[in-house]
Amino acid sequence: MHVEMSALEALTNEKGIPLEQLIQAIEVGVLTAYNQTDEAKRHAHAVLDRESGEIQILIPQFNEIGEKIGDEQDMPDGFSRVATSTARQVIKMKMRETNDASIVAEFTANVGDVISGVVQQGRDPKMINVNLGRFEGRIPPQEQVPGEIYNHGDRIKCFVVEVKQGLKGPEIMLSRSHPALVKQLFALEVPEIKDRIVEIMAVAREAGHRTKIAVRTHRSSVSPKGSLIGPLGSRAPRAGIG
Repeated sequence: MHVEMSALEALTNEKGIPLEQLIQAIEVGVLTAYNQTDEAKRHAHAVLDRESGEIQILIPQFNEIGEKIGDEQDMPDGFSRVATSTARQVIKMKMRETNDASIVAEFTANVGDVISGVVQQGRDPKMINVNLGRFEGRIPPQEQVPGEIYNHGDRIKCFVVEVKQGLKGPEIMLSRSHPALVKQLFALEVPEIKDRIVEIMAVAREAGHRTKIAVRTHRSSVSPKGSLIGPLGSRAPRAGIG
């Protein structure tokens, strides 16, 4: 049973995983596989040699008075192949966990913000998948706008509601109906909001039907209503509010 240590070190450096942490995970995985064999012996432990990359199953040996006098290697028939396969599976699992954690950390910082993506077709017609680049987010039925059509390939802006680690990987819940989406989209289209001349105080939204916005101005010469509507009513349609 052998692990290429130079490749393992390069992989941990690339992914930012402590080498010792990955080695310990491999040892635990191999020992678990060993304990599931019919020939498993008590008090066994798996050791990965940090220099040679050899993985051994060692059984402690004791003298007549119970003092440990050394270790004896045990290798059930066919277990070398099982151990090698187990080590590879552990490495893949750790790489996936690290990648998932990176995605969760990245998108958690976007919770409460608006993010752009491209609509993708999925298996569940009720769930809208959105390609966000490194990962896909989803718009569940309750976060969709009634009557709004989501065609494959459409670029849309969504509100990031929640990011969490699910059983099958990161889960990013998006919304097109969240009231805060209105405020965020207008902030992108209205310079007066970005410059804090006009402030959105409250949003009441019945997605797909009507949206009411309470605004105020911090400069008497600027109309809050006119700022949101824009010249010839151009800003509200660009915000895409429904």
